[in-house]
Amino acid sequence: MRLSIGNRLIVALVAGGSITLGSLFLVLDLAIDRELYTRFDAALTARGRVLAGLIDTRARATVSDAARWPEYAADGHQEFYQLWAADGTTLARSASSDGRDLASPPRRPGEQPVLYDLVLPDGHRGRAVALAVLGEHRESAAAGPQTLVVATEREALEALEHRLHLALSLGTLAALALMALLGIVAVRRGLAPLAHFSDAIAARVVTRTHAGAATACGESAALPVAASLPAELQPIATRLDEAVDTALAALAREQRFAREAAHELRTPLAELRMLVGAERVGEGERAALRRAIDGMTRSVDALLALARCEAGLDTPAIEPVDLADMLTRQIGLLDSEAAARGLDLVLETPAELWVMSDHAMLERIVANLVANAVYHAPHGARVTVRAERAESSVRFAVANAAPGLDVDSLAQVLAHPRPVNATAETRPHAGLGLRLSEALARQLGLELELVRDDEHLVVSLAGLAPLDGLT
Repeated sequence: MRLSIGNRLIVALVAGGSITLGSLFLVLDLAIDRELYTRFDAALTARGRVLAGLIDTRARATVSDAARWPEYAADGHQEFYQLWAADGTTLARSASSDGRDLASPPRRPGEQPVLYDLVLPDGHRGRAVALAVLGEHRESAAAGPQTLVVATEREALEALEHRLHLALSLGTLAALALMALLGIVAVRRGLAPLAHFSDAIAARVVTRTHAGAATACGESAALPVAASLPAELQPIATRLDEAVDTALAALAREQRFAREAAHELRTPLAELRMLVGAERVGEGERAALRRAIDGMTRSVDALLALARCEAGLDTPAIEPVDLADMLTRQIGLLDSEAAARGLDLVLETPAELWVMSDHAMLERIVANLVANAVYHAPHGARVTVRAERAESSVRFAVANAAPGLDVDSLAQVLAHPRPVNATAETRPHAGLGLRLSEALARQLGLELELVRDDEHLVVSLAGLAPLDGLT
Protein backbone atom coordinates (compact mmCIF):
# COMPACT_ATOMS: atom_id res chain seq x y z
CA MET A 1 0.00 0.00 0.00
CA ARG A 2 1.49 3.32 -1.10
CA LEU A 3 1.22 6.19 1.36
CA SER A 4 -0.16 9.55 0.34
CA ILE A 5 2.00 12.67 0.36
CA GLY A 6 0.38 13.82 3.59
CA ASN A 7 0.97 10.50 5.33
CA ARG A 8 4.56 10.38 4.07
CA LEU A 9 5.21 13.85 5.45
CA ILE A 10 3.65 12.94 8.78
CA VAL A 11 5.68 9.73 9.03
CA ALA A 12 8.86 11.61 8.09
CA LEU A 13 8.15 14.32 10.67
CA VAL A 14 7.40 11.81 13.43
CA ALA A 15 10.44 9.67 12.56
CA GLY A 16 12.72 12.69 12.35
CA GLY A 17 11.32 14.09 15.60
CA SER A 18 11.75 10.74 17.33
CA ILE A 19 15.39 10.50 16.26
CA THR A 20 16.05 14.11 17.24
CA LEU A 21 14.32 13.94 20.62
CA GLY A 22 15.78 10.48 21.31
CA SER A 23 19.27 11.77 20.64
CA LEU A 24 18.59 14.83 22.79
CA PHE A 25 17.32 12.54 25.57
CA LEU A 26 20.52 10.49 25.51
CA VAL A 27 22.74 13.58 25.50
CA LEU A 28 20.84 15.19 28.38
CA ASP A 29 20.76 11.91 30.34
CA LEU A 30 24.51 11.46 30.03
CA ALA A 31 25.16 15.10 30.87
CA ILE A 32 22.89 15.01 33.94
CA ASP A 33 24.39 11.74 35.18
CA ARG A 34 27.90 13.04 34.71
CA GLU A 35 27.13 16.29 36.51
CA LEU A 36 25.41 14.51 39.41
CA TYR A 37 28.20 11.99 39.98
CA THR A 38 30.92 14.57 39.47
CA ARG A 39 29.44 16.77 42.19
CA PHE A 40 28.82 13.74 44.41
CA ASP A 41 32.42 12.56 44.03
CA ALA A 42 33.75 16.06 44.64
CA ALA A 43 31.80 16.35 47.93
CA LEU A 44 32.91 12.88 49.02
CA THR A 45 36.56 13.65 48.21
CA ALA A 46 36.37 16.94 50.12
CA ARG A 47 34.97 15.15 53.16
CA GLY A 48 37.77 12.54 52.98
CA ARG A 49 40.44 15.25 52.72
CA VAL A 50 39.05 16.98 55.80
CA LEU A 51 39.27 13.74 57.77
CA ALA A 52 42.74 12.92 56.38
CA GLY A 53 44.00 16.37 57.24
CA LEU A 54 42.77 16.01 60.78
CA ILE A 55 44.67 12.74 61.19
CA ASP A 56 47.79 14.20 59.54
CA THR A 57 47.90 17.29 61.72
CA ARG A 58 47.44 15.47 65.02
CA ALA A 59 50.13 12.86 65.18
CA ARG A 60 49.62 9.85 67.38
CA ALA A 61 45.97 10.80 67.82
CA THR A 62 43.47 8.03 67.19
CA VAL A 63 40.88 8.51 64.47
CA SER A 64 38.10 7.79 66.89
CA ASP A 65 39.28 10.63 69.08
CA ALA A 66 39.91 12.96 66.17
CA ALA A 67 36.69 12.39 64.23
CA ARG A 68 33.88 12.00 66.65
CA TRP A 69 31.16 13.21 64.33
CA PRO A 70 27.49 12.28 64.62
CA GLU A 71 27.23 10.81 61.13
CA TYR A 72 29.83 8.14 62.05
CA ALA A 73 28.03 7.09 65.23
CA ALA A 74 26.86 3.55 65.84
CA ASP A 75 23.28 4.38 64.92
CA GLY A 76 24.34 5.94 61.62
CA HIS A 77 23.99 3.89 58.44
CA GLN A 78 24.97 6.33 55.67
CA GLU A 79 28.51 7.49 56.47
CA PHE A 80 31.50 5.16 57.06
CA TYR A 81 35.29 5.27 57.27
CA GLN A 82 38.17 2.87 57.87
CA LEU A 83 41.90 3.37 58.33
CA TRP A 84 44.49 0.80 57.24
CA ALA A 85 48.17 0.70 58.14
CA ALA A 86 50.82 0.30 55.45
CA ASP A 87 50.81 -3.46 56.03
CA GLY A 88 47.03 -3.72 55.69
CA THR A 89 46.22 -3.86 59.40
CA THR A 90 43.01 -2.07 60.35
CA LEU A 91 43.83 0.77 62.67
CA ALA A 92 40.37 2.27 63.09
CA ARG A 93 36.86 2.16 61.69
CA SER A 94 33.66 4.11 62.27
CA ALA A 95 31.14 2.95 64.83
CA SER A 96 28.53 2.85 62.05
CA SER A 97 30.45 -0.09 60.48
CA ASP A 98 29.45 -2.29 63.45
CA GLY A 99 32.84 -4.02 63.38
CA ARG A 100 32.67 -4.94 59.66
CA ASP A 101 35.31 -3.93 57.18
CA LEU A 102 34.74 -1.73 54.16
CA ALA A 103 35.77 -3.06 50.80
CA SER A 104 39.38 -2.15 50.11
CA PRO A 105 40.17 0.09 47.13
CA PRO A 106 41.12 -1.55 43.83
CA ARG A 107 44.62 -0.03 44.10
CA ARG A 108 46.66 1.80 46.70
CA PRO A 109 46.05 5.56 46.51
CA GLY A 110 48.89 7.93 45.75
CA GLU A 111 48.84 11.66 45.34
CA GLN A 112 45.41 11.40 43.70
CA PRO A 113 42.47 9.81 45.55
CA VAL A 114 40.86 6.61 44.29
CA LEU A 115 37.07 6.59 43.83
CA TYR A 116 35.12 3.33 43.55
CA ASP A 117 31.75 1.74 44.20
CA LEU A 118 31.16 -0.78 46.95
CA VAL A 119 28.58 -2.49 49.14
CA LEU A 120 28.39 -0.87 52.59
CA PRO A 121 28.48 -2.90 55.79
CA ASP A 122 24.70 -2.47 56.15
CA GLY A 123 24.16 -3.98 52.69
CA HIS A 124 23.31 -0.73 50.83
CA ARG A 125 25.07 0.45 47.69
CA GLY A 126 27.67 3.11 48.32
CA ARG A 127 30.52 5.17 46.96
CA ALA A 128 33.97 5.43 48.57
CA VAL A 129 37.13 7.52 48.25
CA ALA A 130 40.58 6.20 49.30
CA LEU A 131 43.33 8.64 50.30
CA ALA A 132 46.95 8.22 51.43
CA VAL A 133 47.52 9.53 55.02
CA LEU A 134 50.97 10.37 56.42
CA GLY A 135 50.13 9.89 60.08
CA GLU A 136 51.32 7.77 63.01
CA HIS A 137 49.33 5.40 65.16
CA ARG A 138 50.43 3.92 68.47
CA GLU A 139 49.11 0.50 67.57
CA SER A 140 51.04 0.28 64.31
CA ALA A 141 54.78 0.01 63.90
CA ALA A 142 54.64 -0.42 60.05
CA ALA A 143 56.36 2.31 58.14
CA GLY A 144 54.75 3.97 55.11
CA PRO A 145 51.58 5.87 54.32
CA GLN A 146 48.31 4.73 55.77
CA THR A 147 45.15 4.33 53.70
CA LEU A 148 41.95 6.11 54.69
CA VAL A 149 38.67 5.09 53.07
CA VAL A 150 35.59 7.30 53.51
CA ALA A 151 32.32 5.86 52.16
CA THR A 152 28.74 7.10 51.91
CA GLU A 153 25.45 5.67 50.75
CA ARG A 154 24.45 6.46 47.12
CA GLU A 155 20.91 5.14 46.98
CA ALA A 156 19.45 8.61 47.55
CA LEU A 157 21.48 9.87 44.58
CA GLU A 158 20.25 6.96 42.44
CA ALA A 159 16.67 7.71 43.45
CA LEU A 160 17.17 11.33 42.36
CA GLU A 161 18.69 10.09 39.11
CA HIS A 162 15.69 7.82 38.47
CA ARG A 163 13.28 10.70 39.10
CA LEU A 164 15.20 12.90 36.68
CA HIS A 165 15.19 10.09 34.10
CA LEU A 166 11.43 9.68 34.51
CA ALA A 167 10.81 13.40 34.19
CA LEU A 168 13.06 13.61 31.14
CA SER A 169 11.41 10.55 29.54
CA LEU A 170 7.90 11.89 30.13
CA GLY A 171 8.91 15.30 28.80
CA THR A 172 10.43 13.74 25.69
CA LEU A 173 7.34 11.63 25.02
CA ALA A 174 5.07 14.61 25.59
CA ALA A 175 7.17 16.72 23.23
CA LEU A 176 7.11 13.94 20.64
CA ALA A 177 3.33 13.59 20.92
CA LEU A 178 2.85 17.35 20.65
CA MET A 179 5.20 17.50 17.67
CA ALA A 180 3.32 14.67 15.96
CA LEU A 181 0.00 16.44 16.58
CA LEU A 182 1.31 19.74 15.30
CA GLY A 183 2.86 17.95 12.33
CA ILE A 184 -0.44 16.32 11.42
CA VAL A 185 -2.29 19.63 11.72
CA ALA A 186 0.38 21.52 9.78
CA VAL A 187 0.57 18.94 6.98
CA ARG A 188 -3.20 18.77 6.59
CA ARG A 189 -3.52 22.54 6.61
CA GLY A 190 -0.59 22.85 4.22
CA LEU A 191 -2.07 20.31 1.77
CA ALA A 192 -5.61 21.66 2.07
CA PRO A 193 -5.06 24.10 -0.87
CA LEU A 194 -4.12 21.11 -3.03
CA ALA A 195 -7.42 19.43 -2.17
CA HIS A 196 -9.29 22.67 -2.94
CA PHE A 197 -7.38 22.98 -6.20
CA SER A 198 -8.28 19.41 -7.13
CA ASP A 199 -11.95 20.09 -6.41
CA ALA A 200 -11.81 23.29 -8.46
CA ILE A 201 -10.24 21.45 -11.41
CA ALA A 202 -12.92 18.75 -11.21
CA ALA A 203 -15.65 21.39 -11.04
CA ARG A 204 -14.15 23.18 -14.03
CA VAL A 205 -14.06 19.96 -16.06
CA VAL A 206 -17.70 19.19 -15.23
CA THR A 207 -18.86 22.75 -15.85
CA ARG A 208 -17.07 23.26 -19.12
CA THR A 209 -17.91 19.80 -20.41
CA HIS A 210 -21.63 20.42 -19.89
CA ALA A 211 -21.48 24.09 -20.92
CA GLY A 212 -20.55 23.23 -24.49
CA ALA A 213 -18.12 24.73 -26.95
CA ALA A 214 -19.23 28.31 -26.36
CA THR A 215 -17.75 28.20 -22.89
CA ALA A 216 -14.85 25.86 -23.58
CA CYS A 217 -13.33 27.93 -26.35
CA GLY A 218 -13.39 31.24 -24.54
CA GLU A 219 -10.49 32.68 -22.65
CA SER A 220 -10.07 30.78 -19.40
CA ALA A 221 -8.74 32.64 -16.39
CA ALA A 222 -6.49 30.87 -13.93
CA LEU A 223 -8.21 29.29 -10.98
CA PRO A 224 -8.30 31.73 -8.03
CA VAL A 225 -7.57 28.85 -5.64
CA ALA A 226 -4.15 28.39 -7.27
CA ALA A 227 -3.04 31.68 -5.68
CA SER A 228 -3.50 30.16 -2.22
CA LEU A 229 -1.04 27.36 -2.92
CA PRO A 230 2.53 27.57 -1.60
CA ALA A 231 5.02 29.24 -3.90
CA GLU A 232 6.69 25.88 -4.70
CA LEU A 233 3.40 24.37 -5.87
CA GLN A 234 2.06 27.32 -7.87
CA PRO A 235 4.08 26.48 -11.04
CA ILE A 236 2.78 22.90 -10.87
CA ALA A 237 -0.79 24.14 -10.39
CA THR A 238 -0.40 26.56 -13.29
CA ARG A 239 0.89 23.84 -15.62
CA LEU A 240 -1.86 21.47 -14.53
CA ASP A 241 -4.45 24.18 -15.09
CA GLU A 242 -3.05 24.80 -18.57
CA ALA A 243 -3.03 21.07 -19.31
CA VAL A 244 -6.68 20.76 -18.28
CA ASP A 245 -7.58 23.76 -20.43
CA THR A 246 -5.74 22.23 -23.37
CA ALA A 247 -7.54 18.91 -22.95
CA LEU A 248 -10.92 20.61 -22.61
CA ALA A 249 -10.20 22.78 -25.65
CA ALA A 250 -9.32 19.66 -27.66
CA LEU A 251 -12.55 18.02 -26.53
CA ALA A 252 -14.47 21.17 -27.48
CA ARG A 253 -12.86 21.16 -30.91
CA GLU A 254 -13.93 17.57 -31.48
CA GLN A 255 -17.49 18.38 -30.42
CA ARG A 256 -17.53 21.51 -32.56
CA PHE A 257 -16.14 19.63 -35.55
CA ALA A 258 -18.99 17.13 -35.35
CA ARG A 259 -21.59 19.92 -35.12
CA GLU A 260 -20.00 21.91 -37.93
CA ALA A 261 -19.82 18.82 -40.14
CA ALA A 262 -23.48 18.02 -39.53
CA HIS A 263 -24.51 21.60 -40.28
CA GLU A 264 -22.33 22.16 -43.33
CA LEU A 265 -23.20 18.85 -44.98
CA ARG A 266 -26.93 19.06 -44.38
CA THR A 267 -27.69 21.28 -47.42
CA PRO A 268 -25.58 19.45 -50.04
CA LEU A 269 -26.86 16.10 -48.80
CA ALA A 270 -30.43 17.32 -49.18
CA GLU A 271 -29.67 18.42 -52.73
CA LEU A 272 -28.08 15.05 -53.52
CA ARG A 273 -31.11 13.23 -52.10
CA MET A 274 -33.43 15.31 -54.26
CA LEU A 275 -31.39 14.78 -57.40
CA VAL A 276 -31.01 11.05 -56.83
CA GLY A 277 -34.76 10.78 -56.34
CA ALA A 278 -35.53 12.49 -59.62
CA GLU A 279 -36.87 10.23 -62.37
CA ARG A 280 -34.87 11.90 -65.11
CA VAL A 281 -31.47 13.38 -64.76
CA GLY A 282 -30.74 16.03 -67.41
CA GLU A 283 -27.74 18.25 -68.00
CA GLY A 284 -29.06 20.85 -65.54
CA GLU A 285 -29.47 18.23 -62.84
CA ARG A 286 -25.97 16.94 -63.50
CA ALA A 287 -24.54 20.44 -63.11
CA ALA A 288 -26.49 20.85 -59.87
CA LEU A 289 -25.19 17.48 -58.71
CA ARG A 290 -21.62 18.54 -59.43
CA ARG A 291 -22.15 21.81 -57.55
CA ALA A 292 -23.56 19.90 -54.56
CA ILE A 293 -20.63 17.49 -54.58
CA ASP A 294 -18.17 20.40 -54.93
CA GLY A 295 -19.83 22.22 -52.05
CA MET A 296 -19.71 19.13 -49.89
CA THR A 297 -16.03 18.63 -50.76
CA ARG A 298 -15.24 22.26 -49.90
CA SER A 299 -17.08 21.94 -46.58
CA VAL A 300 -15.24 18.74 -45.66
CA ASP A 301 -11.86 20.24 -46.67
CA ALA A 302 -12.61 23.39 -44.66
CA LEU A 303 -13.67 21.40 -41.62
CA LEU A 304 -10.56 19.25 -41.72
CA ALA A 305 -8.33 22.28 -42.21
CA LEU A 306 -10.03 24.08 -39.31
CA ALA A 307 -9.60 21.05 -37.04
CA ARG A 308 -5.90 20.73 -37.90
CA CYS A 309 -5.33 24.45 -37.47
CA GLU A 310 -7.09 24.70 -34.08
CA ALA A 311 -5.25 21.60 -32.88
CA GLY A 312 -1.92 23.23 -33.76
CA LEU A 313 -1.01 20.49 -36.26
CA ASP A 314 -0.34 22.98 -39.05
CA THR A 315 2.63 25.21 -38.31
CA PRO A 316 3.59 28.21 -40.47
CA ALA A 317 6.58 27.99 -42.83
CA ILE A 318 7.47 31.65 -43.43
CA GLU A 319 8.77 32.52 -46.89
CA PRO A 320 8.45 35.35 -49.43
CA VAL A 321 5.00 35.37 -51.09
CA ASP A 322 3.77 37.60 -53.94
CA LEU A 323 0.34 38.57 -52.61
CA ALA A 324 -0.58 40.39 -55.85
CA ASP A 325 0.01 37.27 -57.93
CA MET A 326 -1.92 35.13 -55.43
CA LEU A 327 -4.93 37.48 -55.60
CA THR A 328 -4.82 37.53 -59.39
CA ARG A 329 -4.92 33.74 -59.57
CA GLN A 330 -7.81 33.50 -57.08
CA ILE A 331 -9.80 36.09 -59.03
CA GLY A 332 -9.18 34.09 -62.18
CA LEU A 333 -10.54 30.91 -60.57
CA LEU A 334 -13.75 32.70 -59.59
CA ASP A 335 -14.34 34.67 -62.78
CA SER A 336 -16.88 32.18 -64.16
CA GLU A 337 -18.85 32.07 -60.92
CA ALA A 338 -18.82 35.87 -60.69
CA ALA A 339 -20.01 36.16 -64.29
CA ALA A 340 -22.82 33.63 -63.65
CA ARG A 341 -24.01 35.77 -60.72
CA GLY A 342 -23.56 39.04 -62.60
CA LEU A 343 -20.98 40.31 -60.14
CA ASP A 344 -18.51 43.11 -60.85
CA LEU A 345 -15.30 41.54 -59.46
CA VAL A 346 -12.63 44.25 -59.13
CA LEU A 347 -9.00 43.73 -58.08
CA GLU A 348 -7.03 46.71 -56.77
CA THR A 349 -3.39 45.83 -56.12
CA PRO A 350 0.08 46.76 -57.35
CA ALA A 351 1.75 44.61 -59.97
CA GLU A 352 3.90 43.04 -57.25
CA LEU A 353 3.32 43.01 -53.53
CA TRP A 354 5.71 40.72 -51.68
CA VAL A 355 5.09 39.73 -48.07
CA MET A 356 6.64 37.29 -45.59
CA SER A 357 4.12 34.54 -44.73
CA ASP A 358 3.21 30.88 -45.10
CA HIS A 359 2.17 30.40 -48.72
CA ALA A 360 -0.36 27.59 -48.19
CA MET A 361 -2.05 29.18 -45.17
CA LEU A 362 -2.22 32.64 -46.72
CA GLU A 363 -3.58 31.21 -49.98
CA ARG A 364 -6.36 29.39 -48.09
CA ILE A 365 -7.27 32.60 -46.25
CA VAL A 366 -7.39 34.56 -49.50
CA ALA A 367 -9.41 31.83 -51.24
CA ASN A 368 -11.92 31.62 -48.39
CA LEU A 369 -12.47 35.37 -48.10
CA VAL A 370 -12.77 36.00 -51.85
CA ALA A 371 -14.99 32.90 -52.35
CA ASN A 372 -17.29 33.94 -49.50
CA ALA A 373 -17.73 37.37 -51.06
CA VAL A 374 -18.43 35.92 -54.50
CA TYR A 375 -20.83 33.17 -53.36
CA HIS A 376 -22.82 35.28 -50.90
CA ALA A 377 -22.92 38.75 -52.48
CA PRO A 378 -26.28 39.75 -54.02
CA HIS A 379 -26.72 39.28 -57.80
CA GLY A 380 -25.29 42.15 -59.80
CA ALA A 381 -23.35 43.56 -56.83
CA ARG A 382 -19.80 44.81 -56.77
CA VAL A 383 -17.02 42.81 -55.03
CA THR A 384 -13.77 44.67 -54.41
CA VAL A 385 -10.54 42.90 -53.56
CA ARG A 386 -7.83 45.31 -52.41
CA ALA A 387 -4.24 44.87 -51.18
CA GLU A 388 -1.96 47.79 -50.27
CA ARG A 389 0.99 48.85 -48.17
CA ALA A 390 -0.14 50.53 -44.92
CA GLU A 391 2.81 52.11 -43.12
CA SER A 392 5.01 49.23 -41.94
CA SER A 393 2.61 46.42 -42.89
CA VAL A 394 0.47 45.15 -45.75
CA ARG A 395 -3.33 45.12 -45.56
CA PHE A 396 -5.61 42.89 -47.61
CA ALA A 397 -9.40 43.49 -47.70
CA VAL A 398 -12.49 42.13 -49.48
CA ALA A 399 -15.66 44.23 -49.63
CA ASN A 400 -19.08 43.16 -50.89
CA ALA A 401 -22.67 44.29 -50.50
CA ALA A 402 -24.47 42.59 -47.58
CA PRO A 403 -27.69 44.49 -46.87
CA GLY A 404 -29.28 41.88 -44.60
CA LEU A 405 -26.21 40.70 -42.69
CA ASP A 406 -25.74 41.28 -38.96
CA VAL A 407 -22.00 41.90 -38.67
CA ASP A 408 -22.10 41.76 -34.87
CA SER A 409 -23.55 38.24 -34.98
CA LEU A 410 -20.99 37.18 -37.56
CA ALA A 411 -18.14 38.55 -35.40
CA GLN A 412 -19.59 36.72 -32.40
CA VAL A 413 -19.34 33.45 -34.32
CA LEU A 414 -15.60 34.02 -34.67
CA ALA A 415 -15.13 34.74 -30.97
CA HIS A 416 -17.60 32.17 -29.60
CA PRO A 417 -18.70 29.22 -31.73
CA ARG A 418 -22.34 28.24 -31.90
CA PRO A 419 -23.73 26.70 -28.66
CA VAL A 420 -24.89 23.11 -28.55
CA ASN A 421 -28.58 23.95 -28.59
CA ALA A 422 -28.37 26.52 -31.42
CA THR A 423 -30.25 25.82 -34.64
CA ALA A 424 -28.94 26.14 -38.15
CA GLU A 425 -31.03 29.26 -38.79
CA THR A 426 -29.41 31.20 -35.94
CA ARG A 427 -25.92 30.90 -37.41
CA PRO A 428 -24.79 33.62 -39.89
CA HIS A 429 -24.00 32.40 -43.35
CA ALA A 430 -20.33 31.80 -44.32
CA GLY A 431 -19.37 31.43 -40.65
CA LEU A 432 -17.27 28.33 -41.34
CA GLY A 433 -15.12 29.99 -43.99
CA LEU A 434 -14.58 33.02 -41.84
CA ARG A 435 -13.79 30.90 -38.80
CA LEU A 436 -11.26 28.91 -40.79
CA SER A 437 -9.69 32.13 -42.05
CA GLU A 438 -9.60 33.56 -38.53
CA ALA A 439 -7.96 30.40 -37.15
CA LEU A 440 -5.32 30.44 -39.90
CA ALA A 441 -4.71 34.16 -39.36
CA ARG A 442 -4.20 33.54 -35.66
CA GLN A 443 -1.58 30.89 -36.51
CA LEU A 444 0.22 33.47 -38.68
CA GLY A 445 0.00 36.21 -36.07
CA LEU A 446 -2.40 38.27 -38.20
CA GLU A 447 -5.67 40.01 -37.32
CA LEU A 448 -8.94 39.37 -39.13
CA GLU A 449 -11.40 42.26 -38.90
CA LEU A 450 -15.10 42.52 -39.84
CA VAL A 451 -16.50 46.01 -40.51
CA ARG A 452 -19.91 47.13 -41.82
CA ASP A 453 -19.58 50.16 -44.11
CA ASP A 454 -22.73 51.55 -45.75
CA GLU A 455 -24.52 48.21 -46.30
CA HIS A 456 -21.22 46.60 -47.23
CA LEU A 457 -19.26 43.95 -45.38
CA VAL A 458 -15.52 44.61 -45.33
CA VAL A 459 -13.34 41.69 -44.24
CA SER A 460 -9.70 42.72 -43.85
CA LEU A 461 -6.50 40.93 -42.95
CA ALA A 462 -3.98 43.20 -41.20
CA GLY A 463 -0.43 42.70 -40.01
CA LEU A 464 1.24 41.13 -43.03
CA ALA A 465 4.97 41.81 -42.96
CA PRO A 466 6.24 43.32 -46.23
CA LEU A 467 9.41 42.13 -47.89
CA ASP A 468 11.27 45.42 -48.00
CA GLY A 469 12.91 46.27 -51.30
CA LEU A 470 10.53 44.14 -53.40
CA THR A 471 7.17 45.77 -52.62
